[in-house]
Amino acid sequence: MKTDVIYSYLGLKDGFDIKVIGLKYKLKRLEKRFHIADNKKMELEKLLSDFHYRHSIELGDLLLEILKVRTLLYPLDGSAYEDAKKEEERFREQLLADRAQQKHQITKDEKAELKKKFRKATILCHPDKVDEKYSVEAKDVFISLKNAYDSNDLKKVTDILLNLEKGNYFKPKSQTVSEKKKLMAEIVKLSIQIKSTENEIVLIKKSFEYKMIIAIANWDEYFRNKKAKLETELAEMKKQLLFEKQ
Repeated sequence: MKTDVIYSYLGLKDGFDIKVIGLKYKLKRLEKRFHIADNKKMELEKLLSDFHYRHSIELGDLLLEILKVRTLLYPLDGSAYEDAKKEEERFREQLLADRAQQKHQITKDEKAELKKKFRKATILCHPDKVDEKYSVEAKDVFISLKNAYDSNDLKKVTDILLNLEKGNYFKPKSQTVSEKKKLMAEIVKLSIQIKSTENEIVLIKKSFEYKMIIAIANWDEYFRNKKAKLETELAEMKKQLLFEKQ
């Protein structure tokens, strides 16, 4: 790589400072590592979110009805009734919140395209990587991008990426910061963020919910079987309720 190309790559315009170049390279490597870790964390969070959303959409009404019937199986003046009623109300609120997300239905190929484009876009606008003077603007773009990604809005993610690639993007700090002290501070800051993000990934992977989800080979089959079991459970509870009323 020629010297002038190196200068351009690292955002150096004038002069030659080997320490600055070394710090910029180190920060550049950390930015790449952070990008990989942060995208991995967001992908894991989206997996959990997608599963939870589908669980609410496909099984929510059944589960809510089961909770309703359960309250009727307890004496109205008992603490068990009050607890069951509170659980029913909490679940109803959560169900409404889940369904308010309105995720787009996309194909397997579209999911792969969404993931690829989201990764490319985050490189260009992640607020933790851009110069401080652009952080607020970058954060707004990133929030819109993340919301579109979480809702499976492939069109919006595509539009944001195209806009970023046309030139309306924010350069990373490894290209804009040239002072040694600031570079060292950014290296320390980003190193801490990487460690924190990698720890979050470990915690997600250790969670019961994540282990359960990745153990499911076929979501369609899982929800089909789960629905059948819940329908059977509900039918038995209704029989019990009818028997007790006689």
